[in-house]
Amino acid sequence: MGTYRDANQKRHGFIWRNGRFTTTFNVPDDDAFFGTVAFGINDSGDVVGNYVANGEVRKGGDKSQNPPRHGFRRSSNGDFTRFDVPGAYITIGEGINNAGTIVGVYVLTDGKLHGFVLNNGVVFTTVDVPDSNGKAQQTEINSINANGEIVGFYNDSKGVAHGFLGVPTP
Repeated sequence: MGTYRDANQKRHGFIWRNGRFTTTFNVPDDDAFFGTVAFGINDSGDVVGNYVANGEVRKGGDKSQNPPRHGFRRSSNGDFTRFDVPGAYITIGEGINNAGTIVGVYVLTDGKLHGFVLNNGVVFTTVDVPDSNGKAQQTEINSINANGEIVGFYNDSKGVAHGFLGVPTP
């Protein structure tokens, strides 16, 4: 699973099995340049990532600007579910476990990154790892396992990156 750019520089997601591309895909009606980016896959073949919707590139079509990004889940049968953390400018699905719990990162208009866990497609839990001063600058969740344990990184108040393991509370 991953992402590639075609001759026109549009991004597409793909699935690789047994040494060959088996599937290429795009979220329907994604942007002609920014396209679809795949980040995580589970054992069932469900893929998560982000896409830019057609028509959301800033005025003038300036591709150096960051347009809004939305999260997606592509089920193994090819159906797409789109999602956004409420109030977020950017939502990126980065990992999915076999139970279908999605983790990732979202960005508010102030540019600060926060982690999220999406359970049952409807309940977002925000994750912000504090540093020893309680002032971490950003948190990003990259993956989740079958036990619901999450891993990612955060930048402390001095801008130094640290990895973390989050264990769910019973």
